[in-house]
Amino acid sequence: MPLDREPISHLEKRKLKIWIDQGPVWTTEEIDPLAHNFDQKVSINWVRRLTVSEYINTVQMITGVDIAESARNILPPDIRADGFSNTAYNLSVDLKHITAYDQLAQIIVDQMDILAFVKQYSSKLDLTGTKMRPFIMKMVRDFLRGELNEIEVSTFQKITTAVNSSGGTTEEAVALVLKAMLLSPRFIYHIEYQRGDGQYWSVSEFELANRISYAIWGSAPDQKLLDLAENGALFNPTVMNQQIDRMLQSPKAIRRSPEFVDDWLTLDRLSNIIRPDIKRFPRWQPNLASDMRAETLAFFEEVVLFISQGDLMFL
Repeated sequence: MPLDREPISHLEKRKLKIWIDQGPVWTTEEIDPLAHNFDQKVSINWVRRLTVSEYINTVQMITGVDIAESARNILPPDIRADGFSNTAYNLSVDLKHITAYDQLAQIIVDQMDILAFVKQYSSKLDLTGTKMRPFIMKMVRDFLRGELNEIEVSTFQKITTAVNSSGGTTEEAVALVLKAMLLSPRFIYHIEYQRGDGQYWSVSEFELANRISYAIWGSAPDQKLLDLAENGALFNPTVMNQQIDRMLQSPKAIRRSPEFVDDWLTLDRLSNIIRPDIKRFPRWQPNLASDMRAETLAFFEEVVLFISQGDLMFL
């Protein structure tokens, strides 16, 4: 094996035995030098949009609005690439996405209690600008997951100024700002600022918070993580590890795990592609495929739950 070549030699067998005995380590040069001939350093950081799942989770985290059904019906589904649906270079935005995001932004704002939302950031708000600017800066940190420069803050404040000059209400102004933020590239994409001087740069603390949160939760950072990023503590290894442990113990981490398994094992094939020969498998029914998928995901979720609780005895 394989049939089109001679059996492996004694030298190859000895190398294989040593590799197994020492603990297998995949060396790309020996496995497939043509497919893996690349520099291991990352010189390009792709601007990647949120997946449908990440978009739903992020909206839920920040606004409290459950947009899952509408988002899955309106947004184009994420396309798989290299085995996964969150492959960076495949997460582009086309006209269908733009139209969908606009529809969803309006649906989200319509479902929000704007005045109750305002009270999370300011006890009293007006459109004169004295309190609107700090309100926008606080809200932006949560919505856009990081700091804004002066131009960005001024852009959002111009919306409230325009509403004020036309006799609109504070509620109308905040609703328009919310919609603008939901349509901002800073909301729809994972954006990390590259300096463009040819050097490797570390991520900022807000960018690190986003990487951690979307990797573990598939959602935006919570207030605790953003606060630590803002006060400069997240780069401390002890603090960062504490936050990772905290987040791994959250139910959100457990809910995130089946998404990986679904992609990894291509479980959608059970319901969309696999069609066994009815003559050889007369008892096969479509609902059996759904049950097989649900069982696999439930088992993996149970494994992750035990591991997150530190209970490995069952393994």
